[in-house]
Amino acid sequence: MTVDMQKYTELLQDFSAISQAYINQETLDKLKARYKETINSKRVLENIVNIDSLLKVLEKRGVLQYNEISVLHQIAEIVQNSSIDDLIVNYEHWSTENFTTEINDLYSCAIVPGVEQQTNTSSNKFEPKMPLFRPNVNLEYSANHSSVYSSTTPVSRADREKELQSLVVNRISRKIGRYWADVSRRLNIEEAYIEDIENRYIEETHSHEKMFKEALKIYFSEKNSNWKRDLMTALESSKRKDLKEEVEKIVY
Repeated sequence: MTVDMQKYTELLQDFSAISQAYINQETLDKLKARYKETINSKRVLENIVNIDSLLKVLEKRGVLQYNEISVLHQIAEIVQNSSIDDLIVNYEHWSTENFTTEINDLYSCAIVPGVEQQTNTSSNKFEPKMPLFRPNVNLEYSANHSSVYSSTTPVSRADREKELQSLVVNRISRKIGRYWADVSRRLNIEEAYIEDIENRYIEETHSHEKMFKEALKIYFSEKNSNWKRDLMTALESSKRKDLKEEVEKIVY
């Protein structure tokens, strides 16, 4: 079975990008204490410095997986942000549909030796011999789902804008590659800044991603209200229409 893990990867990256603005050191310490027994390593706990590193450790411990994201629900209850709630709900809808369909398709194609395939001629439907796959669900959370979501605090327009920017930056920086400098220039970032950023990150892994994120920090610091239009124009002019269309899907 081939399961498309891209959605899961994007969920974690977007979750981390948004939640990091709401998780200070005190909150992070509370989360580390909550999962202390699961992590079961003082050294590993000390090396958890942000939400991203916490999620990576919980993945290695097996409590966070593509079909088991109750950890994200628990963190979302602390963060209480509607954008994070939406990320989780959208992923659960997608995973239920796609993972269930894929596995059930696999079952329906299986040939069981010595057993004739039974068909319902009146309805022309195949009845699978194996049980349907159901993603793991935190029943305790599901029972209180409405109360959790209804308790989220309202998000201001400025906060929503920042969250949207974080999503866009996180998504396109991973794919920008060598085009980062050209797009940065089209966003009117000075050449001196571009050279400085390049010199700082050129020897690092995922250097283009880090470079573009730094360049966009400079761009967003100017508080440009037309950033969506400017960024899409810059991407298209730099022959990255694919990323322009991706931004368009996120912001509109």
